[in-house]
Amino acid sequence: MSSLDETLRNLIEGLSEENYEETFAQYRFWLNIGTRHPLSINAQGQVDDAIQRLMRQGFSKGYIQSTARLLIRFIGDLEADQKISWDVPGLHMQHCTSTLGNFFSNNFYLVGYSNKPTIRTYFLIHANLIARWANLGYVEEETIRDHILQSLISHPTLYDHQADALLIFFGLAGATFGAYADPSVIGRCFDLLKGHCARDSAKTKLLQVCPPRVVKGSHRADGFSGDS
Repeated sequence: MSSLDETLRNLIEGLSEENYEETFAQYRFWLNIGTRHPLSINAQGQVDDAIQRLMRQGFSKGYIQSTARLLIRFIGDLEADQKISWDVPGLHMQHCTSTLGNFFSNNFYLVGYSNKPTIRTYFLIHANLIARWANLGYVEEETIRDHILQSLISHPTLYDHQADALLIFFGLAGATFGAYADPSVIGRCFDLLKGHCARDSAKTKLLQVCPPRVVKGSHRADGFSGDS
């Protein structure tokens, strides 16, 4: 591994909300040098690796994940940089599409193998990312309307990971799903959630504060207070 590769890796592994501005500036500086001089690193490979490293940084307590918020910010800032975006076009769409695929796949996997905590962690981080991308307009309306919620309520009862994902979607993107999903689908989600969360006071409280705010034509959603 070259010293520049290691520098970029260390910057990403140390990235946090507290040091974001300074660390991102350093990352952008060295990435630009590496892609435009004889060091000749591959920008797409470096950025993809950075995104995966950020996603592995850890799952915090609760449903709304700071990891996902930081990752969305990082991708957005890369796209806003004219020099970097030339080398890695369409980062939001590219990773939104791949994350949706992983989300659907891991939902099936966890139905059969619920005792896989690592897969469940990624599944819930993916749910956080999808909710934020839906609010930003990167998830196709058809996918919001016909696929995401339906993939979670296709069984007579909810599995734990499915209930948690629904709480995330309605907590972070309630207005977005309320604007595009059929009311009967929303109703089915909440009927199943009420039955699933009845014995869990923490989930019951979350359920009470995250009903979808139906605003037709809106593509934005309010999140849990202080966490969006």
